[in-house]
Amino acid sequence: VDYRQQLMSITTPPVLRATDTEAQKQNQAALLMMGFPSRIVEEKPTLCACHGNLTRGGYLCSRCKAKVCNLPATCPTCDLTLILSTHLARSYHHLFPLRNWIEVPWSRARQKGSTQCFGCLSPLPAVPAQYDGVNGVEHDRASARTKRAEGASESSRYECEACGEQFCIDCDVTCHEVLHNCPGCQSRGQVGGGGGGGEGPADGG
Repeated sequence: VDYRQQLMSITTPPVLRATDTEAQKQNQAALLMMGFPSRIVEEKPTLCACHGNLTRGGYLCSRCKAKVCNLPATCPTCDLTLILSTHLARSYHHLFPLRNWIEVPWSRARQKGSTQCFGCLSPLPAVPAQYDGVNGVEHDRASARTKRAEGASESSRYECEACGEQFCIDCDVTCHEVLHNCPGCQSRGQVGGGGGGGEGPADGG
């Protein structure tokens, strides 16, 4: 099983709730009806509606129960767009990208006391002893400004401003380029994934 597919199946986009009635009226988006079919595995092969081939498995359209081979697809019988919830979650980051994490200076690393990456649990560099004194703090701030100008963190730590968790550079790259979600923020909410049977409107804007 592909590791990336497994990883993407447990990531969910953040929930946005609009409480202003006037704002809701002004920002009404066009809705597109989509179906979330269920995967089936059959003992005997049956014809799929998309290609007319005999297959032992596929996905049943949530509206007309026609069988298709792969997703995403358009049901050839009722023209319903068929997707998995993970497909919808992956497209969400184009509209709401994950905010960049900030570089962590030694003073912040010492204050936070982080010893390992929150994402992969890899050990992070220990705070040098020379930064324990007052002079060390002043030198720490000057060095941090230099490192931030270069775009790299001197402590090899990157912090999410929303949840306050600190990560290594590998997790920073993975979360921003692959997952498009912060593990720290996700751990504070309910994480779900996968696609069950059902049908409903999706934002097509």
